[in-house]
Amino acid sequence: MSSLHLQSILDSALDALVTIDSSGSIVEFNAVAERMFNYQRTDVIGQQMVDLIVPPELRADHAAGMKKYQQTGEGPVLNQRIRITAQRSNGDVFPIELAIVPFQNEGDEMFTATIRDMTETVEREHRLEASIKREILLRRELDHRVKNNLGQILVMCRQAMSRSTVDLQNFEDLSNRVIAMATIHDLFGSMSPKGIALSELVLRGCAPYLLSPEQLEVAGPTLYMPAKTAMTFSVVINELATNAAKHGALREEGGRIQVDWEVDGDILFTWSEHTSDPIETEVKPSFGFQLLDSMIPYELGGSIEYVFEPAGFRFKAVVPGIAFESTS
Repeated sequence: MSSLHLQSILDSALDALVTIDSSGSIVEFNAVAERMFNYQRTDVIGQQMVDLIVPPELRADHAAGMKKYQQTGEGPVLNQRIRITAQRSNGDVFPIELAIVPFQNEGDEMFTATIRDMTETVEREHRLEASIKREILLRRELDHRVKNNLGQILVMCRQAMSRSTVDLQNFEDLSNRVIAMATIHDLFGSMSPKGIALSELVLRGCAPYLLSPEQLEVAGPTLYMPAKTAMTFSVVINELATNAAKHGALREEGGRIQVDWEVDGDILFTWSEHTSDPIETEVKPSFGFQLLDSMIPYELGGSIEYVFEPAGFRFKAVVPGIAFESTS
């Protein structure tokens, strides 16, 4: 292969290619390297690479790495891709991705560096990082304001309760709903990248309505929900707990609720109430049960069924497993 043919191949590469010998002198410098570092190939051949494209603060590390390779045949940055900085002819320092491969050429030790300019990539990363920080700041501000608003609503409810006799139960129900909303809001505010744990959502959603912790039993494998699924389940659990406090297991000390789920492709979710006194089995459709009828089927593509029995209320839902897969 002629030297002209070889040079054409090197110049057609997408990345800068710089080859040096064991003394650190440049023996090859392709067209991309010329444009990247603003040097002419004819001007750099035979010169020390470290003096031209390595920033001053990294030159001692480069010399130490070369010395170690000569002594041991090993180098800390060889045969791998690393992020580091380089220097242009005008002294500007910029980020690069670097891969150095040693090889033998007619008995001489040589090193070829493949160099990619990462300036635009790093700028995009910085913009993304700044965007994420702004989003976190806005979410914290929104979280703070929502908590304040919910707190103010709760204070007004309690003030109204202290002055009311006729609507006392309605104000108490509203207060419990506001507390439940605030509790679930806290959970969403601290949501991990994996999502929200179903067990935690059930526990927090029921907590404002429980007369004692022993009234609730939760069992099931660890399941995390993305935001949309968690939002739907928070509404469902709130409605179930509200109904239990008004008409079912949570209206009496001896009432119990069992919540469990299992995974069989789909997620099978069951809410079972057990009461010591018989409950009303002829229940007129309410807005709450209209929500139960619509939330899981229409929001998550699942199905539900529920039944009122004298011993307690039972709710079952089948939710496609894909609804529990995070898209983040």
